[in-house]
Amino acid sequence: MKKLLILALSLMLCTILMVAASAAEFVNPVAPGADPFVLKDGDTYYLYATCGDAYGYRVFTSKNLVEWEGAGYCLLGEDVYQTPASDTYYGFWAPEIIKYEDTYYMIYTANHRMGIASSDSPFGPFTNDTENTGFLVDMQTLDGNFFIDNNGKVYLYFVTNIAKEDPSVRLNGTIVPSGSNIWGCELDMETLTIKENTLKLLLKHQKGDENCVEGPFMIKNGNTYYLTFSSGGYTNVDYAVCCATSSSPLGTFTRYASPVLECDDLTKTDVYGKHLYGTAHHCFTTAPSGELYIVYHAHRNSWTFGTEVDKEGNPTNTPLDTVGPRVTCIDKAGFDKDGKLWAGTREKGVPTATEQTVPTGAVLERETHYDGVFANVENKTIYVAYYDGIDTNDGATYETPVKTIERAAEILKTTGGTIALIQDYKVVHGSEDEEQYLDIPACDKPIVIKAASEKNKDLMLTYKFISVNSDVYFDNIIFVPETRDGMSVIECNFNNVTFGDGVSTLFSPKRREFPFIIGGRWQYTGANPAEVYNNFRYEESELSTDKEYSLKVYSGTWEGVAAGTMKGRVAVADSAPNAIFAMPGDAIIRPAVVKNVETKTSSAGTIVTFDEVEYAEKYQVLRNGDVVGYTDTTRFVDTTRVLGNDAEYEVRAYANGCCIGAPSKVDTIRTYGDMNGNGKLDFADALLLLEAIADGTVYATILDVLVLMRNV
Repeated sequence: MKKLLILALSLMLCTILMVAASAAEFVNPVAPGADPFVLKDGDTYYLYATCGDAYGYRVFTSKNLVEWEGAGYCLLGEDVYQTPASDTYYGFWAPEIIKYEDTYYMIYTANHRMGIASSDSPFGPFTNDTENTGFLVDMQTLDGNFFIDNNGKVYLYFVTNIAKEDPSVRLNGTIVPSGSNIWGCELDMETLTIKENTLKLLLKHQKGDENCVEGPFMIKNGNTYYLTFSSGGYTNVDYAVCCATSSSPLGTFTRYASPVLECDDLTKTDVYGKHLYGTAHHCFTTAPSGELYIVYHAHRNSWTFGTEVDKEGNPTNTPLDTVGPRVTCIDKAGFDKDGKLWAGTREKGVPTATEQTVPTGAVLERETHYDGVFANVENKTIYVAYYDGIDTNDGATYETPVKTIERAAEILKTTGGTIALIQDYKVVHGSEDEEQYLDIPACDKPIVIKAASEKNKDLMLTYKFISVNSDVYFDNIIFVPETRDGMSVIECNFNNVTFGDGVSTLFSPKRREFPFIIGGRWQYTGANPAEVYNNFRYEESELSTDKEYSLKVYSGTWEGVAAGTMKGRVAVADSAPNAIFAMPGDAIIRPAVVKNVETKTSSAGTIVTFDEVEYAEKYQVLRNGDVVGYTDTTRFVDTTRVLGNDAEYEVRAYANGCCIGAPSKVDTIRTYGDMNGNGKLDFADALLLLEAIADGTVYATILDVLVLMRNV
């Protein structure tokens, strides 16, 4: 019996060890961006963050909180409220979302002011509510946070930020203190305004806060309200998540004595940045199992290699004290038996910078497909850090990265191997002001370009053109097209190229286009004089090849993919006779320009019809450049147009809330109204229009006459 018990225990132990060994793991960070907010809607997570561009707010999606996919822009900068009487751009920050009665509401900070926009989809497009004609609070504010209580009441928390206290500057009778301070109120969801006499000052900064308490986020456990916030300033290593509690959503609040989440290397003894620094501006969400998680931003690196050299001219790699780009991280969180909130490592409240298991109930979905020429990629890795590397390094370790992909490819020229990106990468040729194109040098053997670890995913690669001159496998990268004129192209030059499961894409907010992949060579025939296009001009004789190559696209959303040469904007063209083209995964091609827009007058209004666009879920109709409405069919009736005025109509296609193509060609329509110029419509106008039709002086029909008479 004893032997059986020992055997049973041994088998149980082996099973536990096998489960533990096979548990999927990941390493922070998990996504790009700062000030992250995660909305869980059904079984899908939506990430909104400050992404550091002037074009608006992006959205990313995931099923497991670890693997994120870029899904485009959900609110464009051109559609947000701007700071009154100010030409200074500060940025688009801290978007947060709630779902309330089947509508999604976003609160955002644009140029130090908060606005609210709404949508019927978490993908957007979010639009500012017409009843809310200005900023939520007409002074310098930021970091709005929605909270829906159990009784259905909606509360809003936000930060005021002014340099100097002025007794005349008050909110709900309370003097607004200098620095950053947190306020709370109840929100009227009918008018999207603050309910009268509910606005209160909840937390003022105090000694040790660096004049800064920001990024409020409210959660509730039992009957206790936990107002969590960030303190210390995001550039500091001790930027941390703090907490205050109350029995009421609007206080009074009592602060914890120490942070909930803070780096454990405040003196930065780890000069190579393997710790997570500045761990704050956060939100809370739940794993598929319901387990609580904190989502926050951090600096994965807080180091930059210096340019000092020794006597032999070799770089000394002296670390400099700088702040690297902020990235999104996740960690476990919860409440102890006394109801105290914790996050990170439960004992110390420290962020996890090493491997940790994926959230309970989640499954990692991405695979690698190292087949064909990639079946035996050399086990050699060169690390690349766009912000912190230098090209005189050898790139052989995480601590000695090179700066550019070109340099890494040169090192791998004879052997092939992996180019591991440590940080987001911005392709720049020359100065920051020049066009962004990347020529990946030819290597004798295949190379892989991906994030530094398969467990450290979703780095952004911003570019204009990429010219591939080797066999390359791309993975765990978000391709971000440059926003200047001319579409962004990845030109594969008849090489074997694979875009793996971990690839996703964002569209250009300026041109409303996704990137384009061309298996052969790009032939640009436009008139744009930009110097970058000269690198992609080829003679007609060069636009054909007998070279056998493969182009495999497993994921991402692309404006178009061409297996061979591209002579026009074609979705898929097999012009290279020996090309092997495959889309075995979930990749999407969206040639989404709306065609054949036609308009005509009717008694119901102006009827706009157009061709259906594959993948489009809805269409946006514009009149004279202004949006007049949306339709999920290929027919739209504009009932608001004033007769007698010319109107130019154009249509855009949308999918997942994102504009997926350039606007259509404009169709102009004219109807007739005040023919005699007396400033009103009357029966005489109809007679004059009939006479003009008979004389042939205007092109109109009897229907135009009837429509005119209908409006008399």
